[in-house]
Amino acid sequence: ELKRDKDKLDSVCELKFVPNTEELIDCVKKIHLRDSLCVEYNKRRDPIVMKGRRGAGEGDMVYVRAIAVDKEMDLVYVTDWYNGVVNVYSIEGDFVRKIVSDKLYGPYGISLSDEFVFVSCSGRKNVVKLSKTGVYLSDSKTVNKDLSLTGCGNMCTYNNQTLYVCNELGNRIEVFGLDLSYTGNFGEEEIGCPSDIKTHNDMIFVLDYTARKIHTFNTGHIYLTSIQLVGYNYVPYREFLA
Repeated sequence: ELKRDKDKLDSVCELKFVPNTEELIDCVKKIHLRDSLCVEYNKRRDPIVMKGRRGAGEGDMVYVRAIAVDKEMDLVYVTDWYNGVVNVYSIEGDFVRKIVSDKLYGPYGISLSDEFVFVSCSGRKNVVKLSKTGVYLSDSKTVNKDLSLTGCGNMCTYNNQTLYVCNELGNRIEVFGLDLSYTGNFGEEEIGCPSDIKTHNDMIFVLDYTARKIHTFNTGHIYLTSIQLVGYNYVPYREFLA
């Protein structure tokens, strides 16, 4: 869950891999971030703390929007919307490098495939494709000349073949191949405001901010059911638990 407690947090905290609400609440109560800006929990629920301070220096962050983990290389990629960069850390939280590109205009969501890094940019409402070392390769507007999206938010890859992107303003999920060719969209009738998306066991889970629900679809993009989120004054925003 993403929390914004001004007495404790300088910016944004994102938690993942917490299996249920009770354990999530317990984890949230134990978080006190005065010097660091990000915490991610691995599958054992061990915290990974990014060792940066608020600012524009090497490894520093101002407005964290999303986190992605490269399990093969033990690296953590973090988008900083305010500074317009992607910071890369070791799994222990040490700063490794910064990805800077004039193509990253308002970096928002981030997702990894086996070979590539995908970053959605809210400023240009497109998706940028990078190498793992940060070299620009292409973007969705270049690949799809007539494509105009109303918004680009959090996203995820599926089966190393498909890229799903939340369109918060369009109330739907945009679908791309890993070459960024546009293949369509789904969920416009069921989703109010998609704030995050994850896949698991050939199912797609979409977090709906306005409806306070998790919508489920199969990988054929057929709607299955919705789960109402209640309790603990829960208001889902840009975060999701996988």
